[in-house]
Amino acid sequence: MIEGEFEQEGDTYTQKDSSTDDWKTDYKPEAGVINFYQYRDALTAHIDHSEVSTDAPLVSLSVGQACMFLISPSREEEPLAIKLESGDGLIMSGPSRRYFHGVPRIIEHSLPAWLQQSPELLPPWAQWFQKGGRINLNVRQVF
Repeated sequence: MIEGEFEQEGDTYTQKDSSTDDWKTDYKPEAGVINFYQYRDALTAHIDHSEVSTDAPLVSLSVGQACMFLISPSREEEPLAIKLESGDGLIMSGPSRRYFHGVPRIIEHSLPAWLQQSPELLPPWAQWFQKGGRINLNVRQVF
């Protein structure tokens, strides 16, 4: 685990010494990424390098099956594992914007009850979630 980096209160993790005061009024989301996952899909550990500045946060929303999200300042340190469920939001700001992060697995049979209806009652997009689908939508400021 990332010793002393994060504080946990219930299901919420907060990076110590991280403040939203600097970007509350200046944040301008300029790009969005939608990641589609199915069972057995993964996103390998990486650091985002596409933004010119990482002063602004990355804002992320999860929908569908749950996943395990890992984050660590380096490949050598044991990562913090966070279970992200449908409807969970995640904000990476401050030093964590340059941390390694990834999704090693999608958790099977973790779909919320409201998407677990009879397939014929659901639109096609919701049926995809029943087959193991997960979407991560993230928004970021590039410049």
